[in-house]
Amino acid sequence: MSLPHTRIALETRLKNSWGNTTPIRWENVRFDPPMDVNKNPRPYIACLIKNGRGSDITLGSDNPWTRWEGMVIVQIFVPEFIGTKLATQYAETIKNIYLALPRNIQYLNSGIIRLYAPYAVETGVVGGYYVVNVTTPFRRDSQLV
Repeated sequence: MSLPHTRIALETRLKNSWGNTTPIRWENVRFDPPMDVNKNPRPYIACLIKNGRGSDITLGSDNPWTRWEGMVIVQIFVPEFIGTKLATQYAETIKNIYLALPRNIQYLNSGIIRLYAPYAVETGVVGGYYVVNVTTPFRRDSQLV
């Protein structure tokens, strides 16, 4: 089981599908929000992966399985005062990235990662940006390696 491999699998899915649509802010990586030539803010997204609790899903086994829960949160930032259309279009695109097959993925020692249906929550204006969060719950089943 590997948290770093889980992160790589989930981030890679977003990075490969999102392409150059907007810049992506990754957790704990220096990032300056994009600006146009007139210093007006430009859209971008941020990717957060939150791991949750684990539980044993097999008992009495010499090599037990553990199930871990978590969520991928992609925050969409569009400049305020331009309406909600662009943010909701981006939200639909991100939802489709995590709805696309295969929904069971794995990267090296990540264990089997199962993606569940994403949902979008409009959080409103924060720091000059209209923000929408797209959350995709996941679970990861793994054994000790």
